[in-house]
Formats: sequence, structure tokens, C-alpha cells
Amino acid sequence: PISNGQNGVPMIGIARSSDVFIAPVSGIAKGIQHPAMFPDSLAEQLILTFSRENDLVVDPFCGSGTTLVAAKRLGRDYRGFDRNQKYVRIALGRLAEN
Repeated sequence: PISNGQNGVPMIGIARSSDVFIAPVSGIAKGIQHPAMFPDSLAEQLILTFSRENDLVVDPFCGSGTTLVAAKRLGRDYRGFDRNQKYVRIALGRLAEN
């Protein structure tokens, strides 16, 4: 594919995904008590865009584990950390279910 590089100079062989990700809020997991939930589909789109199968996805503030669940589902290795043990338990439970 041909895309525009800096200063409008064409570059051959560089493909670029859209700058816009669409993730309906209806995709947020139900019944989980966390103040900053986001749709699984958003995490999936980002993981697919920026990693390959078997890559490592690290979420240093994993909260309820949405990113970790998406990484597991997409065949990535994953590591998550959170200071709040309540959220660590939620994330571990979600990973066990998926």
C-alpha cells in the first residue's frame, strides 16, 4: 500500500490503521464493581493493533482485568498489577472464567 509520509511524500509498503477506535459502552462487562471500566472491544482493538500473538501485554494498573482478559483471549501472554487487592481478586476471577 501507498501512504503519505512526512511532508506528503509518498511511502510504499507502510500501512496504517485508523486513528479512531469504536467501542460501544454496551460492551462493558456487567456486575463488576470498578469505577473505571471500559469495553472489552477497546482493549482487543488496541492489543490487535500494537502486538502479535504470543507477545507480552503488561497492564500496570489492571483494575478489574479487562485488558488481561482480552490479551488472554487473543493469544497473548499477559501480566497485570494493581495496588488494590479487591481488584486483583476480581481480575483473577475474570481470567479463570475466560
